[in-house]
Amino acid sequence: MLDFWRVKHRKFKWDDLYNMQALINMIAENEDDPLFYTLEWLHYELSQPDVNPTENCFVATIYGGRIVGYSRLVAGDDPTYKTVVAGTHPNMHNVGIGRALITVNDFNLMAILPDEQPLTIARTSQINHEPSVKILTYARYEQVGTSDNDTLLWEKQVR
Repeated sequence: MLDFWRVKHRKFKWDDLYNMQALINMIAENEDDPLFYTLEWLHYELSQPDVNPTENCFVATIYGGRIVGYSRLVAGDDPTYKTVVAGTHPNMHNVGIGRALITVNDFNLMAILPDEQPLTIARTSQINHEPSVKILTYARYEQVGTSDNDTLLWEKQVR
C-alpha cells in the first residue's frame, strides 16, 4: 500500500463497487460526459476474464476509507496493449492522487508481463478537461488521436 499526501492507494476490492460507480458518475458529470454509468455496467466491465480487478485495478482513499480516485483496466485481446481508465474526485485535483494512480497502475502492468514482452498502455481524456491533459502529459503519455466522441487518446510505450 502506498501513501501520498493523506491518501492511501490500494488494490480494488469487490466491496468498493458501489462507491467506485458513484465516483465514476461524479467524475463524468464534472467532465461533461453525457453518460450515466450503472452498477451493472461496472460489474460487467470488471468481471471480464483478462481484467482481474483485485490485482489490476486500484483505488485511492482518504480518511474513513472514502474513495476519491480509481484506475481500472479495460478488457482487451492484445496482451501487449493495455487500456486503463482512471479518474479523481473533482475536489481532489492537483494533490497527487492521479499521478500516484498512474504510477501504481503502470508499474503493476509492467510487473505482470514477462520482461521481454513489449507493452503499450493507452488512456483517454475528455478533450476539454485540462487536469487530465496536464497529468497525462506529465506522465509522458503522448496524444495519438481523437475518438468519435471527442475523447483524446493517449499512449505510452513502457517497454
